[in-house]
Amino acid sequence: MAVSILSSCNNSRSKEPSKTGPLLKKSAILMEIETIDENNFIVFDEVLFLTGAEAEKAYKEDNSNESFSDLYYIRNTETTEQSLEVSDTVRIFMKTFSYNSHGEFEIDGEIDFSIFEKIFSDAEYAHYKMIPFKLEILGEQVIRIEEIYIP
Repeated sequence: MAVSILSSCNNSRSKEPSKTGPLLKKSAILMEIETIDENNFIVFDEVLFLTGAEAEKAYKEDNSNESFSDLYYIRNTETTEQSLEVSDTVRIFMKTFSYNSHGEFEIDGEIDFSIFEKIFSDAEYAHYKMIPFKLEILGEQVIRIEEIYIP
């Protein structure tokens, strides 16, 4: 299904992000990375990442008023694959990928797209397909990807 979505995309766009249109921000579960005609695309499922009172309210609505004990809630009432082209100048920030010399996460460690692509193709890192990411989108291209830290 992802291939049919991706093949319908207009692949003749410039690789530089368009400066037209508003900056959009979405939370998403990233499903895969595809390359078509030398353009990179992210296939994702948009979700709502909620915290605090909003998280508790949504959780209770979705789970028949069961008690809520987490700090966050990921709401995803329907899985819908979407695809967007990744800008050549995309910036990618990971919360849990790198460690410093003390064994602590390097929060907001920036990585190259080539490393990010390997993460999503390597079974060792399959858990990243269950973690939400923040996407910033400008002119129908993803210009920033940031892992959302889940405690």
